[in-house]
Amino acid sequence: MVSSDDAKAPHPASQTPSSGALPALDLSAAAIAQRYRARREFILSEAVAAVVPGDPTRGSKFDIAACFHRGEKREAALARLEVLDRATPSANMFWAYPTVTVMLAGQQALDAKSRDRMTELWRTYWPSRGDTENHWLLSYASYYLVAQTHPDAGPECWFNGRSSAENLAEAKNYIEHWIGVTTSYGQGEYDSPNYIEEYAVGLALLAGWAQDKAFRDRAKQMLDYIFYDYAAETLDGLYGGAHSRVYPRHIMAPGRTAAAALGWLLFGLGEYEPSERQVTRHQLRDELPERGAKLIALSGYEPPPILERIARERAQPYVERERKRTRWRMRHAGPDSFVIGDKRTVPVYKYSYVDPDFILGSSQGGLLQPIQQQTWGLIWRTENAVMRCPSFFGVQPYASSVEGSMYFPVDPAVVTDLITRSKADYDSPDKLASGSPYEQVVQSGRALIALQDIPASALFHHITLFFSRDLEHTVEDSSGWIFTQGGPVYLACRPFVQGQWRPNDWTGFLSGGAGGILVSGDFEEWGVGHRCYVSEAHQNGYIVQVAATRDFSSFAAFQDAVRGLALTFSLSPTPAATFTALDGTKLQVRYGDTPHVNGAPVDYANWPLFDSPFGHAAVGSRQLSLQHGGETQLLDFQNRPRESVVPALPPVPADSAASTRPAFYAALTMTKAQQNTATPSDSGLYERLPSGEWVLTGPRILGVATLALHPTNPAIQLIASADGVVRTVDHGRTWRKTTGWEVADVRAIEFDAGNPDLVYAATMWSPLRSVDAGQTWTCTQRGLDRLYGQTLIADRQQPGRVLMGMEEGLYASVDAALTWQRLNFPTVTITRLRQSPVQPQRLLAATLVQGAWLSTDAGETWKPTDPATATAQLYAAALDSHDPALMAIGGWGAGVRVSGDAGQTWVDRSAGLPNLNVFVLAFDPQHPARLWASTFEEGSFYSDDRGQTWQNGGLYGAYGADFVFGRVATTPASAHSSS
Repeated sequence: MVSSDDAKAPHPASQTPSSGALPALDLSAAAIAQRYRARREFILSEAVAAVVPGDPTRGSKFDIAACFHRGEKREAALARLEVLDRATPSANMFWAYPTVTVMLAGQQALDAKSRDRMTELWRTYWPSRGDTENHWLLSYASYYLVAQTHPDAGPECWFNGRSSAENLAEAKNYIEHWIGVTTSYGQGEYDSPNYIEEYAVGLALLAGWAQDKAFRDRAKQMLDYIFYDYAAETLDGLYGGAHSRVYPRHIMAPGRTAAAALGWLLFGLGEYEPSERQVTRHQLRDELPERGAKLIALSGYEPPPILERIARERAQPYVERERKRTRWRMRHAGPDSFVIGDKRTVPVYKYSYVDPDFILGSSQGGLLQPIQQQTWGLIWRTENAVMRCPSFFGVQPYASSVEGSMYFPVDPAVVTDLITRSKADYDSPDKLASGSPYEQVVQSGRALIALQDIPASALFHHITLFFSRDLEHTVEDSSGWIFTQGGPVYLACRPFVQGQWRPNDWTGFLSGGAGGILVSGDFEEWGVGHRCYVSEAHQNGYIVQVAATRDFSSFAAFQDAVRGLALTFSLSPTPAATFTALDGTKLQVRYGDTPHVNGAPVDYANWPLFDSPFGHAAVGSRQLSLQHGGETQLLDFQNRPRESVVPALPPVPADSAASTRPAFYAALTMTKAQQNTATPSDSGLYERLPSGEWVLTGPRILGVATLALHPTNPAIQLIASADGVVRTVDHGRTWRKTTGWEVADVRAIEFDAGNPDLVYAATMWSPLRSVDAGQTWTCTQRGLDRLYGQTLIADRQQPGRVLMGMEEGLYASVDAALTWQRLNFPTVTITRLRQSPVQPQRLLAATLVQGAWLSTDAGETWKPTDPATATAQLYAAALDSHDPALMAIGGWGAGVRVSGDAGQTWVDRSAGLPNLNVFVLAFDPQHPARLWASTFEEGSFYSDDRGQTWQNGGLYGAYGADFVFGRVATTPASAHSSS
């Protein structure tokens, strides 16, 4: 730990008293600025010191940028940069923004070799923009600044086939959209003690280097906005309240977070830790140590003085109310959801009681964040917070494919498995970061009630109360209350059902290194010595009452006062409780009903975006008014700039039709080797050569779902991917993304049978329509009561007719996807639709948990088929190109089922496959009766005898999305240079 005496550059040490407000400090604007600049220079000096001449293995890209910024160690920095950029990147947006930082800070220092290498990487490497808002902000901030740096670069200079002008306009439009949504409805990845850094980094890039002054100032204001959000709920740099995006470390040891590191830089709170101990002492990647503090320091951003005054003002307790929102819900959105644009979300109602010595904060409960949620928590003031664990909280552990498929574009059968590849404790009973749909929480002041109504079908039926090793004098009282003390705070907890004490990590999961460095790194420092009170019951609940030690003469006096409080509760048939808190407030709640405080229902409908003595914002206002003492400051985002017009480049003429050959493609993601990361090792479109070898063709892009081949001109091909639609007009020699930022998670795409200029696409957010063979796209939602779509077919016997399988049924359009109507089909998720190549009136649909369905009248009526799979999770369906009676279905645990009599009878044909988890089936039109099957991560197999025997077809380790057969140019196109 570094104090001011040890620092290589002067910076003010922050004293941390054991209780009460921070010591008197000069809070004039000049003094605040002087201290901040000293801390900033210290951060930059540390960054420069990390680059070691003669040792090109040391230093991150931020350290390199600091050397360029300060004009020091240029040759050593260039040598280190050459090493970092030598290999093909793999970190997507986490490669993009460190690289941009070097480009911007090193504009005068980079040599020609380094410039050329970075230019080449931006042309050949496709960095996925990811699947979260922080990913998108980092990505689009990076694209904007690269485009600004190379304003005249054409499509041939960019990985996505779009010009700099196009990329800049798209990036700016997305960032403005995100600012508008956040300042109107709250942040989606709200109040994360870790991911605050990602948002800070993306905005700092723009605040530091955007040449458009209005846009640069807007980014700076948005930094002020998110830093106020933190300042109002911080205690000596520790981020209090309810959180999204937390790992176990962050909620057990709140001093080991990116927020704590930023608190020191921004406001001088807490104590500075060298290397990156707030997150982990080890580097997560060579590019990333201390990224937030270093990049903010490089950007030149200075927080307005009012923010430090707010962050330090803790003389009197106050309540901070905030409204946030969940991440976008693509499935299972629920009755409380509402639509912003084409995406659904649910409000999050935060309540934090901020005391001079502690913060007790909560949200209303439920699934408010995938995987990494802290519904409520208590932190308190302590010395040496990095080495302490000043934390108490409760959790109802929950894990389910419902949660995973609610927020992630992954098939429900595998989503939990894939989640645990990066969030290793997700389905462990001793997990501590979790939301639950079976929990409801209400808080008023220093008291909180939590109720749980857990069905028998849930994976876990217990609640866990985390008792940190920092808690002292813990007493299990005969009254049922558990009393304990954490530094300057007394704490009482009353479980409704008696439990038992267990060590945290009672499975040994984290102590064994599960999840790698990100989840369990340095576990021996922060993860040992704690206890958990575990209470198991389907109906349960507890009360929490806290108080500052200064308010009682003794611990015994606190206990006596709590024992005398009025408390009644019942568990059957529905949990309910009434509690009168120490301050006389009466809380009443029955699970599922609106809670009451002092007899009045909690007014969620009028919950403010921000409300406290320091900040006020109404929902939808796009304004945040800050105040401290007599000082005010308005963060105003109402005057949104006009949307940037994406310049229309002249369409590239398609190559003429050429002689063709049959081709066979597989769209897939390589997930087998995916461990301790959310990013697969590879993804894309693979072509099978006559030799049987599979080769990557097209761009190396994540989330490739399928390929559509133009019916009359094989030069035109469309890839459906997580990043949108990618198009080629020259047989795959070059590719261009033709959708904007709005489009993500495209799952199916088909040309119209009668007019190939018409193209239809199903996405997990909304269907799309193109009238120019995929060059441009529009969203088509009219008539839909759901937005999620996974599969579609363009009817080959009726041009303009489209059928789309959605989350809750089947929809059809007869006007080329302009309007939609629901068909008579069960209310169930349809995973695959197929139309017979020889009898187009025959359709086959695979569904989740309601089996397979057949139609013989082009989808007007349906009947179930194969009773053996009536409740299976089916994902695959196939109809033969030669025999109209031959068909196949498959799914998770269902293997392969084949019918040779048009669905009257079915036979299991799974023998010979390595597992029964089949995601894709297809009949080969070039080989009569040849059936292809893609198993989960164990390879693809083919059978020439209707599934009686199988042969290995390669692609081991893949999670298949689709098989595509078609005709392409006789002369194979060269692979995209990014491959």
